[in-house]
Amino acid sequence: MMKFTFTRDDYRLSLLVNILNHKMSNEFHYNNKSKGQATLLVPKRLSTRLVLLFTLLLMSAMLIFTVHGIYEQTEHFENNMKQQARGLAQNLAATSAESLLSRDYSSIELSLTRASRFPGILELSVTDTRGKLLGDIVKGKDGKPEVRYGLPSLKTPEKIAENIRFFENKMTIWQPMILGELLGWIKITYSSDAIKDELKDIWIENTLVGILVLIVTGVLLNYFLQTPLRAIQHYTNFAVRLDEDMGKQTEIYGSSTELSNLGTSLNNVSIRLKEQSDSISAGMQELERVAALVEYAPNIILSLNSLGKVQYINPFGEKLLSTKDCSVSDINHILPPNIDLITDIVIEKQLPIIDLSGDYKDMSFVWTIAPVPGQETVHAYGTDVSTHKMAEQTARSALVEKLSAESANKSKSQFLANMSHELRTPLNAIIGYSEIIEEDLIDADKTEILTDVHKVHGAAHHLLTLIDEILDLSKIEAGRMELFYEAFNLTKLVKEVVETTKPLAKNNNNSLSVNLGSKQIHTYTDLIKIRQILFNLISNASKFSNNGTIEVKLCDEMKDHNHWISFHVKDTGIGMSQDQIDQVFEPFSQADNSTTRKYGGTGLGLAITKRYCEMLGGSIEVDSQPDFGSTFSVHIPVQPFCSLKAHA
Repeated sequence: MMKFTFTRDDYRLSLLVNILNHKMSNEFHYNNKSKGQATLLVPKRLSTRLVLLFTLLLMSAMLIFTVHGIYEQTEHFENNMKQQARGLAQNLAATSAESLLSRDYSSIELSLTRASRFPGILELSVTDTRGKLLGDIVKGKDGKPEVRYGLPSLKTPEKIAENIRFFENKMTIWQPMILGELLGWIKITYSSDAIKDELKDIWIENTLVGILVLIVTGVLLNYFLQTPLRAIQHYTNFAVRLDEDMGKQTEIYGSSTELSNLGTSLNNVSIRLKEQSDSISAGMQELERVAALVEYAPNIILSLNSLGKVQYINPFGEKLLSTKDCSVSDINHILPPNIDLITDIVIEKQLPIIDLSGDYKDMSFVWTIAPVPGQETVHAYGTDVSTHKMAEQTARSALVEKLSAESANKSKSQFLANMSHELRTPLNAIIGYSEIIEEDLIDADKTEILTDVHKVHGAAHHLLTLIDEILDLSKIEAGRMELFYEAFNLTKLVKEVVETTKPLAKNNNNSLSVNLGSKQIHTYTDLIKIRQILFNLISNASKFSNNGTIEVKLCDEMKDHNHWISFHVKDTGIGMSQDQIDQVFEPFSQADNSTTRKYGGTGLGLAITKRYCEMLGGSIEVDSQPDFGSTFSVHIPVQPFCSLKAHA
């Protein structure tokens, strides 16, 4: 039979709950008093508890405000103390600086002796810049100043600025003495006992006020609680009579909304009991449905006692364990470690613990341990995450391999950058000495070996160009390539590059033309990178064209609300297939091996060109067909996007 429970805060409320229990069990016994009323011998404590509760809240509020006030006053007192100390230190620094220059240490000691008369001062010292004491005054036990000699040097502050420190029961201020330069330091030590005395007075004052407020509050609360307690007694008498006069209603006590609601609840108690009985029946059916759900749930569900021993396992759990070659007797292996301690904690705290791991062989489970209310039992819900964990390990291994590859690639780029730099030095020497030898051979009219020296000079230049390309690419990949933005006339730059590359075009009997449009185009970007991009594209077109034409076209356009510049380099050379286009911008790659043998080169020019375009916020694309030539198109913003946004 269901029973109502109650907390014994007041005998009247206790009596009401006992009467409701009597309606269900007919086991309620009470003593008949005068006029047929009954009472229970339960201590009257509600008013006392309410008084204590309000008193506790009031004390807490007063304590918070007292602590805050003490903190504010203490901070104010400390600030005043700092201000007084700062003023005294500055005055002493001003008066002692001239005495220090003239080495008049007697005047310094006299100034310190006078200043020691201020309240709270414990010690005054004057040091030179290295911390050597030039004057030291301390107050004795009788409060009189005493001069000390022969003490070791003090450690002065590192920064030439006023320095105030608090430690234990003292405050120390360091004041520099400056006349054009640092001459020395003033050190003043104050006692902070005055702050303690101030705090003691504040605590005593607030304690007395708090006691008075608590007494007045207790008396007033006890007085105002009498009316609602009388109303509760009225409803208690009615509840006693319900045992004989079932169905009757009491007069609602309308002194407050809460008491009116209590009367209405008592009038409907029989109906509510019937509704609760129906609710219990429905709850039993729900429990049966939940029990069936546990039987067939697609997870391991266990019941464990307080010692961590398995008392129940659902059918799905048994089936899953059988597929994993794990018997029921081995179930503890897949449970979290120290399951006995975990069950004790869950039962004691009556709180669940989630996301616990259990591993056994190739099985991994995530467990939730939840308490069963009112029982020395817990339920354990396990989810098989073996597949998920294996996937995580695979992903982690892939990430480690990726990071290793990136590290190796970065090391490679740094190695190429360093080696390319080291190779340039001897090559520059070879080029320089070959030029000197050429001049000497011409002067000596020894033309028979001049051709060989020309070959050495040309080969060295070619090798230096290749090394420069490797150096540039390695700098880009290592993240060491810098951009230098400047404003310049792009139309003029294109003209200069075209004039420079005309000899390259003539080597293969190519004609080089340029279309610059009708207006001058100005831009703000990296001039060196733009020149290199143009030079690489025109050189590439000249190398792969023979008896053909090369056209350079410059224009500007608006795209996506931004101003862009574009230049196109079109040739009538050998062209490329789609497979060759897909790899033309890859480092150390050319169209095919026959192209490398015939035209030479490392395949770095277009790779570097593409990287430069991307660094400048642009792009490069190519349109080509075999035997019909190629067109390389470069698109670069007129100025960096960050500048565009700033102007917008």
